[in-house]
Amino acid sequence: MITRRKDYTKREPSKDASKIYIVCEGAETEKNYFSFFEGLSSNLQLIVIPPEEGTDPLKLMDLAQLTLLSETGRYSLDFKQKDQVWFAIDTDSWEKEGKIQPLRDFCVD
Repeated sequence: MITRRKDYTKREPSKDASKIYIVCEGAETEKNYFSFFEGLSSNLQLIVIPPEEGTDPLKLMDLAQLTLLSETGRYSLDFKQKDQVWFAIDTDSWEKEGKIQPLRDFCVD
């Protein structure tokens, strides 16, 4: 019989925690999914950024630029803390429409 440890409790991220910003297509589903991982490590903080004006990968790319890379953005990236930006998107139709490659190029730059 497998027993689970019951002494684990989720903790708040430390002030020096690395951040992963997840720009996603869904406003609720992804937020609910990624909330499971919040607090599993005090060295990592997940911040889900839902869409504002559509779920198109190019609009999500614009959203990332506005919220993360502009001087007036809501968030700021700290590369010394190893902050990262992730995109959670469906690839089925967007690939056919040619909207994934510009997002890939943006991620490489």
